[in-house]
Amino acid sequence: MDAELQGAITACKTPNGVFIADSLAMADQCVKQVKSGFKSVAVLGVDFMSANARAILDKEGFANVPVYKTSTKPIGCSLAEAAEKDVYKSYLLSEKKKAGNAPIVNLIYINTSLPSKAMAQDIIPTISCTSANVLRSVLQIAAQKPDCKICYGPDSYMGNNLEVMLTHLSTQPDEEIKKYHPAHNQKSIAKLLNNFSYFKNGNCVVHHMFGENVVKNIRDNYDDAYITAHFEVPGPMFQLAMEKIQKNSGTVGSTSDILNFILNKAKSSNESFKVVLGTESGMITKLSQMIQKTLKEHGGKNQTVEVIFPVSNDAVTVSSNKKLGIVPGVRGGEGCSTEGGCASCPYMKMNTIDGLLHIVEMLEEGKTEELKKYEVVNKIPDNIVDKALRPIFAMRYFQKNKEFPEWAFHSN
Repeated sequence: MDAELQGAITACKTPNGVFIADSLAMADQCVKQVKSGFKSVAVLGVDFMSANARAILDKEGFANVPVYKTSTKPIGCSLAEAAEKDVYKSYLLSEKKKAGNAPIVNLIYINTSLPSKAMAQDIIPTISCTSANVLRSVLQIAAQKPDCKICYGPDSYMGNNLEVMLTHLSTQPDEEIKKYHPAHNQKSIAKLLNNFSYFKNGNCVVHHMFGENVVKNIRDNYDDAYITAHFEVPGPMFQLAMEKIQKNSGTVGSTSDILNFILNKAKSSNESFKVVLGTESGMITKLSQMIQKTLKEHGGKNQTVEVIFPVSNDAVTVSSNKKLGIVPGVRGGEGCSTEGGCASCPYMKMNTIDGLLHIVEMLEEGKTEELKKYEVVNKIPDNIVDKALRPIFAMRYFQKNKEFPEWAFHSN
């Protein structure tokens, strides 16, 4: 979300009334908030997130509790929409046909709608994953079912980056591979790679901005910086971070992986350092708060952490005034959105302070009819919700037990 909005929400003192998290935890928290006495919920996210919250609340018996968006306009998500297109369904059907009688499992990214998860489950046994557990999920599936075909979607960059990581792993000594998963070695990783495929027609518009020009700019100007890259970024940015990992100067993974990497670096040294943030700029609110706290508790006297948002040179507006050099703000280009934010999601930024305050004011003034324009209506049938929850339950079982349940490998 917008950094200013996150800051305002974080400063709220309402016990249990504010929760900032990923899309999966948001829906769970809605249920907890309602059970603790809250009479309505505002979901600040894209439409599939508010739809998920609405469906889960209905499933839990809270259909009477209204869920609100902060905008009457559609708030889309390019990645979630990729899974709703016929080409993704065709990909799953094709993979199922190619597998023949061999076992097959589909890993679907959590940032997709409930109907998309249900559709995938109808075709191939499906398990949800997050950017934090996707690599562990692939390795665990292959450990439990060595002959299982594994397909992943809809994020093409994450799929490609997984393949890059697995290819890199296949070249490592067995003792190094076992650090990632004790059941694997070079031979098993090679077999996994042969059984792995990914959907090639879906991506997040924000992470798509980290292309070759951005990478060139980083190599030319920030070679002394730590490099971080989200699993959803394009190959060149991911490869750069992988190179840095070999020098203990980078990380790849989820936003939480990136956050922990930066904080651990701040804790382990009193030296100032730079870090390139290869993910959505909305992460800066929590990151800056945590860095400031870490430096206060563990940092050296004059230690600083410089966070860099990379953009390509052609996205910077240059002034003819030599003293000024560049003009504040950016043009649309690689690393930047047309709205002027670097690596900024135009959909999430549709959630604004004004929009949230408007919801609160209407609730206080009892403007029931006007509120209906912002209320999320459940359009997902119960049977679809049930099917969609199955992949999520399989993932949660894995998170708790470190292995997948046998039922996760079967459609029904």
